[in-house]
Amino acid sequence: MKNYIILLVSLIFITSCVTLSEQEAENKILAIADNQKSGSYKNVVIENGHFTHYVVCKYYQTVPKEILAFTKLKRLTISFNKEMTSIPEFINKYDSLYELNIMYNGVTKINDDAFHIPTLKVMDLCDNLLQDLPTSIQDLDNLKSLDLSNNKFTTFPKEILSLKNLKVLNLTGNQISTLPDEIGELENLEELYLRGNPIAELPASFKKLKKLKILWSDDTKLKHFPKMLCEMKSLEKILINADTLNIPTEIDQLRNLDKIRMYDGYVPSLPSSIGNLSKLETFHFKNCDLSKVTFHSSFKNLDHLRMFEIENGNISTFPSFLTDLDSLKTLGLIGNRELVALQEGLVKCTILEQLDINHNSLKSLPIDIGYIKKLHYLNIEGNRLTTLPVSLRYNKANLAILYYGNPWQWLPKELVDNFETNTGRGLPPGEVR
Repeated sequence: MKNYIILLVSLIFITSCVTLSEQEAENKILAIADNQKSGSYKNVVIENGHFTHYVVCKYYQTVPKEILAFTKLKRLTISFNKEMTSIPEFINKYDSLYELNIMYNGVTKINDDAFHIPTLKVMDLCDNLLQDLPTSIQDLDNLKSLDLSNNKFTTFPKEILSLKNLKVLNLTGNQISTLPDEIGELENLEELYLRGNPIAELPASFKKLKKLKILWSDDTKLKHFPKMLCEMKSLEKILINADTLNIPTEIDQLRNLDKIRMYDGYVPSLPSSIGNLSKLETFHFKNCDLSKVTFHSSFKNLDHLRMFEIENGNISTFPSFLTDLDSLKTLGLIGNRELVALQEGLVKCTILEQLDINHNSLKSLPIDIGYIKKLHYLNIEGNRLTTLPVSLRYNKANLAILYYGNPWQWLPKELVDNFETNTGRGLPPGEVR
């Protein structure tokens, strides 16, 4: 037993300590920061006596050259150094680095030779002050993921077009107004994030991205829903805004589509062909004018739909197809001031867990709402409700109800012990029926 304990302690010592040369380098790096360790330091990884992930965080103005002593480094993170403005050339000395994170710094310039690191697969440069990229990035033939979000790019960095094996590209939160026609050459791209850029249209070559699965292009300047997206049959998730969100009838060609989120536009109509999207799980509208929309009966064929939400959508009628969806888990109808009533029948949504119907103009709730057995969250704030259906007593032990901001007049006695009945909570001050 004693020998076993000695062996175990030895193994822990071997795996948690580094070689003398690396320890000396580590001591010098920490000395630069007055031996302060940021919260991110806990992410440092040591394997077989070598640093394999090292973090230079918070307290540094320049990248310490001592990190070159970590010869087995696989991941390097340089983050939250607000006074660090440049990245030196010497980081290209690593021959085993596959992930490089330079994020949340004040970096405005990266040495032109810094990215001669052929082993790199993942690079995150988010939340800096970059306006351009070093030419050496063109040589990263193995790069799969590149994050340039929240920088200062005003034009699309054309160096990216050389990255033929790129799968994930994040350009969120820059000021890029146009995409080059050559973007279609990124033939292996699977995820593209354009949100928060003033892009007015997608180039014709965009439809060449035959492997694209995820497109986030909300908070842009698009004028219309790009019809070409219906030709991109690999698409699984679309997040989009446009002045006019006129979804083409051909949308049902996207047989793999499981999520549609639409923002900040006028929706003149919805094609009945949406009912053919057999894999659709999420259908979400936010700040979209749906006042002229008809929700077709064919939508009841969306038998994989898990979440349906309309927030600030100007609807006045409950979408009746919803009562036929026994797959629905989350239903949100929020901020639709013309909506005065829900339809009976939600009890048929047997696995419905969350019902968020706050800030509409509902005057009553369906009598059968309390019989939805799985329901555990009900938000009815900011409506015109004066009472609640007695059926809620059957589920009150498991149901959280948010109820402020209604002109309550009375509550069924069976529900009283579920609430604090006082005027400060927006409920009748005492008497119940």
